[in-house]
Amino acid sequence: MKINWEELKILTNEQKEFLEIMHSIKHLNMGMIIPTGGQINPGDFHTLKAIMRCKDEKPDKNVRVSDIVNRMPVPAPAVSRGLKFLEEKGFVKRTVDVNDRRNTWVTITAEGEKVYHETADAMSDFFDAIFAKMDPGDIAAMNDGLKKLRTAAEEVVSERSIKGVKI
Repeated sequence: MKINWEELKILTNEQKEFLEIMHSIKHLNMGMIIPTGGQINPGDFHTLKAIMRCKDEKPDKNVRVSDIVNRMPVPAPAVSRGLKFLEEKGFVKRTVDVNDRRNTWVTITAEGEKVYHETADAMSDFFDAIFAKMDPGDIAAMNDGLKKLRTAAEEVVSERSIKGVKI
């Protein structure tokens, strides 16, 4: 989908260029590099990654759905839907805590770990190939600029947020 710049007349040329670049990157078909034959999409991969990180941080503890929700930038119902999909595929198993039915434990299966590692390796290879085509100085400047952009965006969101409303 092409951005209609006529509707965005108030933006500067730099802002338009930035949005166009981000829009085109967002619409790259990243799913094409995932070697699982369409078994998972990038969102599913991020859910598996959140589970693996929770598991790595607390190897002696069970991973709760709430732990996963706290690691992901999406609403709890979206995480729940993702877990349901991953469970249907056999990549995770959910069980209700018999001592506290408010808690649901999530366990990644052997097949889920296999898919996670295959996907992580493919993503790593993908980004290695991209960065190999770029000058290291350009990469450092880009990362520095993006950090500044994120900080500025966080400050503006904080300044404009409504008290008591989580944004």
